Amino acid sequence: MTVAAVLALAATAAGVADPPCRPDIAALTAPALFARYPALAAPPARWHAPDVRRGEARTFRTVLRRYGRAPADFAGRYRIVPIGCGAGAVCPAFVDGESGQVRFDPALRVAAALSVEAAGAGFETLTYRPDSRLLVVIGAANEDAARRGVTYYEWRGGRLAPLAFLPLAGFCAGRRAM
Repeated sequence: MTVAAVLALAATAAGVADPPCRPDIAALTAPALFARYPALAAPPARWHAPDVRRGEARTFRTVLRRYGRAPADFAGRYRIVPIGCGAGAVCPAFVDGESGQVRFDPALRVAAALSVEAAGAGFETLTYRPDSRLLVVIGAANEDAARRGVTYYEWRGGRLAPLAFLPLAGFCAGRRAM
């Protein structure tokens, strides 16, 4: 799906031609978007604990052991462990339930939350589903102020591939972004 198609689908789900200043987060993360990117694998029959013996996984071993043992919640066989890494920021770790391998994806090292005033209440910085390969970031990907808004990623080949980006300024067509 093209960038334009993802954004058009989100705008259609919101019922507007141009996203409003305070977007309907539920529309930007509508089930129809996730359905277009179904998980390619079923959850593993036997869940493997996260392998925290080396690298960054070792650094975050306590949180990975605690939260990485739960069932898959992303792309069929992965568990996303959002590791707190600053005020209002998370560093997502991807735990493969089939192998126990822990991945930190270079496409999304950190996701910094938007302020409630900018995005409206009732949203998560990371939005995903167990039956979908789509990951939606509402905030600033990699803490880049120019990337404040909504970023859509597809989990493809064991890594995140950027699909689309809707800047915060786009929420406020003709008005100053918050």
